[in-house]
Amino acid sequence: MKTNLFFSGCVFLCFVVQIFAQGPYPDFPPANVTAEQDRDQMLWQLGLSFPPLPDKATHYRELILPKLIFWGSDVSFKPKDESNPEGIWTWATGTSSTSTNNFCNVVTVARSEDGLWNNYIQSWEPGGEYFTGSQFYQPLALHDLNGITAENWYIRRKQIYEEVKKIWGTVPSAANNLKITWNVGDVAIDTAHNNIPYKQYTITGIIDTSLYPNVRDIPKLVGILRIPAHSKGKVPIIITFAWNFGAQHPASIEEDVWNNFSPLGIGTLAFDYAQLQPDNGKYLTSYLIGLVNCGNWRKPTDWGTLVAWSWGVSRFIDYFESDANNDVDPTKIGLTGHSRLGKATLVTMAYESRISISFPSSSGSLGVVQSRRHWGQDLSNSLWAQEYHWMAGNFMSYMGVDSSSVDEYMPRKVLRMPVDGESLLALCAPRPIFIGSGDFVGDSWVDPYGQYLSCVAASPVYELLGKKGIVMNDSMLWNDQKISMPITDKAYLDGDIGYRRHKGGHIASPNYPAFAAFVGKYRHNPKEY
Repeated sequence: MKTNLFFSGCVFLCFVVQIFAQGPYPDFPPANVTAEQDRDQMLWQLGLSFPPLPDKATHYRELILPKLIFWGSDVSFKPKDESNPEGIWTWATGTSSTSTNNFCNVVTVARSEDGLWNNYIQSWEPGGEYFTGSQFYQPLALHDLNGITAENWYIRRKQIYEEVKKIWGTVPSAANNLKITWNVGDVAIDTAHNNIPYKQYTITGIIDTSLYPNVRDIPKLVGILRIPAHSKGKVPIIITFAWNFGAQHPASIEEDVWNNFSPLGIGTLAFDYAQLQPDNGKYLTSYLIGLVNCGNWRKPTDWGTLVAWSWGVSRFIDYFESDANNDVDPTKIGLTGHSRLGKATLVTMAYESRISISFPSSSGSLGVVQSRRHWGQDLSNSLWAQEYHWMAGNFMSYMGVDSSSVDEYMPRKVLRMPVDGESLLALCAPRPIFIGSGDFVGDSWVDPYGQYLSCVAASPVYELLGKKGIVMNDSMLWNDQKISMPITDKAYLDGDIGYRRHKGGHIASPNYPAFAAFVGKYRHNPKEY
């Protein structure tokens, strides 16, 4: 009877969505839909379109350059390849503070499809308040803690969470009712690179597709569990979003994570998120999202891949909580991922209360960094057909210049967002979280300083709940102005928000030892990780 109700509900959903989708796009997505077509169909649902833009050289000369001159900046934009002015441009620093302090050197400057150019001027530099958008900031109303106590925080938390779901996506109720059959593979005993013997096996969750039997591409939950072989009882684990799982098997176990955490008696689970929902917009009508939507186009608040991947982590926790599991302590589960998977890590911890601790590595805009801050990666960059699928389609309603603008550049519509990166961090409180990235030179795109600023913005929530936020007392001088600034390669672990910026580029491994030390603070506390 339950399956029949699901099927009936799915038929009704299909009918409703087909009516809703009337317009320039087919009522029902074709099997060969492209990411561009799917994205543009969502824009059409939202009543949005990209503005017509002049060539990049004209746009830069008429819109950007006058502002740089007016604000006294010494930076310049130019095509990376002078013979291809419509290709990638670069930002080369001159004698500005960014150059003096080695913040960034030559970095990519993309022009998004809504006409926004990337910025690398900090707020304290000439014109910095304008270029970062800081002079237009309005405090997020939901982050006003006046009158909020630890006892009634849950009311405000729920309000923040509801707004977050409108932008990052809502888990459909049908997804949580999907039946999953778990299979455990053969156990292998071996020795990893650090010579700690381990027990390893594959866990596969077969997802029932009776809700929509015609789904193209059947989603699966696949993870490789590795735990210290001589562990007594159930052990804590770190779940990793395993990058290039299939291509690097068995290296997809994330050896660096294992090598840093196995000495603490902690195991790893490498989650093959791509078998659940691939990282490509052309698959949004298939796999998990296609299954619960009965193959239809997404609606604006429907989940994207970040939340779908988080749903997968939650299902593994369900398994570890079941009687079928004898190896993993379900009350001590950590999580990590890098770059877009860093965004997924933060979203998962915000959505899933059973995650004890996490490390979202180099997650950038729409992750840890406030999207309202215009530095490095921007919300507009995720309008690309290669990225839009991470989010609920509704995030695109914040693209472009605000209607109040008089100069076609600032303020941006994103400043109207009711929640942002610090909101995701607030949803994680009071659980400990470690934030990290590369430095300004090697990882400028993800805005390392912006990550620190989000930690500061979320700290009052941790303090409200009886914890410490980020504890960082270092600073730098610029034109006799004291600016709070973490030191590269220094780990800040005294608070319940940890932070480290490593020297170098867009990789996570240099920060794993600091994350392991951060986890170690809570390792033997029965109330913590």
